[in-house]
Amino acid sequence: MRRFATILFLTATAIAVSLPAQAQVNPFRSSTRAGLTNEDVRAMQQAAQELASSPDTTVGSSKLWGNDRTGASGSVTIADKFQRRAMPCYKVGYEAQSKHQQAPRSATVNWCKTPQGWKML
Repeated sequence: MRRFATILFLTATAIAVSLPAQAQVNPFRSSTRAGLTNEDVRAMQQAAQELASSPDTTVGSSKLWGNDRTGASGSVTIADKFQRRAMPCYKVGYEAQSKHQQAPRSATVNWCKTPQGWKML
C-alpha cells in the first residue's frame, strides 16, 4: 500500500492538467489495474468537477458517481481545503469499485486552482 501511495504521489506531482481536461487523469494511476474503463473515469472526474465548481463546496462535501453500463461506482469527497502558494486547493478523496472487485479502491489527490485552471499538484 505504501508503494502504491508513493507511485500515486509521484504520478500526481508529474501530471498537471486543467479540471475540464481531467477526464484523461485517473487518480488510480491505471484504469485497468483499478478495474475501471475510460467511461468510468470520466464519470468519476465529472463528479469531482461538479464538486470543485460548486460555490457551496465545503470539507466533507461528497458526490456519488456510477456507470450503469459497467457496474462501476464510487464517490468523490472533499477531504480538506487549503492554500498552496496563494492558490485555493482541495484534497480530494476518490473511492471506486468495479463490479469485478471485491473491495473498493481509494486514492487522495491535491487539486489547486492555478491561473491556467485546476491542476493536480
